[in-house]
Amino acid sequence: MITRNRILAISIFLAVLICSSCAAPTQSSGSITAIPTNGSTSSAAGTSLPQENDKPPVNQDSSSSGGLSLADHAAVPHEPAPPLYAFDLEHSQLLIFTAEAKDPVAFTMPMPFQFTFHPSPDHERVAYLGGDLTLDPGLELHVFQTSDGQQETRLAILAPGWQRSNEAGELPEEDPVPAISEFEAMAWSPDGRQLAFAGAIERFAAELYLLNTSTQAVVRAANLSYAPALPAWSPDGRKVAFILVSSFGTGAGWNTAGIGIVQVETGELQIVTSDEQLRVRHWLSEDTLLLSRWNLTWGMHDLGVMDTNTGVIDWFFEGPLFTEVDIPDGGRIALLTSPQGTSTANASGIYVVSPSQPAAICLPLGEESLYTLEWSPALNLLYASFEAETVFLTADCAERVSISLGGWTQVSPDGEWVVARPPEGNEIVLYSTRDGEVQRWDELSVSDIHWLPDSSGLLVLTPERELYTIRFDPDGESLFLPPELISSNAILNLRP
Repeated sequence: MITRNRILAISIFLAVLICSSCAAPTQSSGSITAIPTNGSTSSAAGTSLPQENDKPPVNQDSSSSGGLSLADHAAVPHEPAPPLYAFDLEHSQLLIFTAEAKDPVAFTMPMPFQFTFHPSPDHERVAYLGGDLTLDPGLELHVFQTSDGQQETRLAILAPGWQRSNEAGELPEEDPVPAISEFEAMAWSPDGRQLAFAGAIERFAAELYLLNTSTQAVVRAANLSYAPALPAWSPDGRKVAFILVSSFGTGAGWNTAGIGIVQVETGELQIVTSDEQLRVRHWLSEDTLLLSRWNLTWGMHDLGVMDTNTGVIDWFFEGPLFTEVDIPDGGRIALLTSPQGTSTANASGIYVVSPSQPAAICLPLGEESLYTLEWSPALNLLYASFEAETVFLTADCAERVSISLGGWTQVSPDGEWVVARPPEGNEIVLYSTRDGEVQRWDELSVSDIHWLPDSSGLLVLTPERELYTIRFDPDGESLFLPPELISSNAILNLRP
């Protein structure tokens, strides 16, 4: 079962269009229902969501009128699948699986401080945080070329003497380490030539720095009164927005003090708002930011667009607490709403929101637990998996189909297969989107699975952290060739 925190950590890409008027649904025998999007209303204060007692049942049978054909929608390549990352703990090697090569690129590197890697937009470089807080320097920024493993940058980003000062009780009240080690503490520019990151290079206070990968020059972006977090580059690469954090807390959440924007070329700093508990989602244009408003107890509950020239925020979604599944192209977000915003087991429904149109509910939910909410590689189908079924919906939520495939599911990069790991047992189940054929495989105990970027097979991680590739048998004599051991002690899927 996916909790709110787990969904927030998954790097998931969704792009959903709004259904402004859907056909009237018909009777369903299933437990999941949906309501037409014209049941929602909007006002100047934001979107008013459809009420639960307004939802009639809909058809889930793909053979009936208006049914969805996966063969026509799923197997449509969008673009080459991004690389998949794993880390071999035994040999301290980063493994990069790409769609172009059968074998992974592997290169030895210093042990990460945390196992989160930040690839550049063109995937030519990868940055990560390394180090050991018991040593001096405690934390280092590493940047490697992904083609040959050549190290470009090794930069101490925690001022010397941190450990000695820590032991002597001489550190400032606000420890800079949480700001530096936060998993979204760095961000690549759109062209992949600069990296914004949080560091405490000159003193024991977290500040925003910029690394130029061509010259290796490092500059402090601005003088800040509070720690920076969640840096986000504008589409033209000229500005970096970030939130100001007065305290990272001890579990209850962050205390924020506003949003800053720095001009990369001049270093000019603009505090666009001092409102508390805001989060920068991403830029919608060179002058507008998508923001969320945070409740320390339960989570996010509002979405808005800020005009960065005036600081004015238009809160276009004011609804129940939610867990979001975001996309980076700006403006469209799928929301998993919940009465307390804490668990998918009590989720109210899956909504679709956009700054320009009111919210549309695609799937009101009952007591079923949601395992997967993701966008297909072709970016034209949204799919949600439950214990015993997976539901596919078109971008406008007008058509849908349910298949008897439950648990954690993932569509292959070429769109031709759906793989599932059921909640119980160790088997892997494959569903063909072309003809609906189902095949099962249970030769390994499985704790995690991911498609290889070229769709030739799967990466399988066992409970013992053994990492295997299992590839389709090209001769068709069996489903897969014998498993190939890649690492006897690995961590899989290291994207932020």
